[in-house]
Amino acid sequence: MEHLLFSLEDFAPYQELPENIRLDRMAPHMREAQRRLKGVLTEPLQAELVRRHKATELTGDYLELHSKAIPVLVHAALAYFWPFSQTTLTAVGLRQKNSQYSDPVDPRTLASQAAVFDGRALSYEVELRAWLITHAVSFVGFYPDASHCGAQPAPSRMPTVVVQAIRRLR
Repeated sequence: MEHLLFSLEDFAPYQELPENIRLDRMAPHMREAQRRLKGVLTEPLQAELVRRHKATELTGDYLELHSKAIPVLVHAALAYFWPFSQTTLTAVGLRQKNSQYSDPVDPRTLASQAAVFDGRALSYEVELRAWLITHAVSFVGFYPDASHCGAQPAPSRMPTVVVQAIRRLR
């Protein structure tokens, strides 16, 4: 299983999560966020960051790199999770919990909220790229010069949110 660079506790400064949310519910979305981060860091630098994090050897610029990556990871994970937040996969299929005390959120609202988290993740990615450029000297093995540091074009990717068609009002 892929080592996660962040935990549920890292969400606290950015978004309140339910106290009883389980890691196994968020982990797939957290892994997707880490895959997204590879486009900013490059695969070799991210592998080194994961290696150091796993061995608890984050110091100096790697510690700062990790702290700069956390908001990107958290917001990207939230953007990936949000469209699935009201459903659970069970042995009999995908289910949505209904309660007499609450109503499910409209799909348009979920989509717009996920888009907000995606936008925040993108803005933190820009900050991380700028930080990488100013600290390129610390990562010479991964970036031969500052012009390559964090300067990869943003990958063209599918939207993180699928918007369902809504029936017309009569």
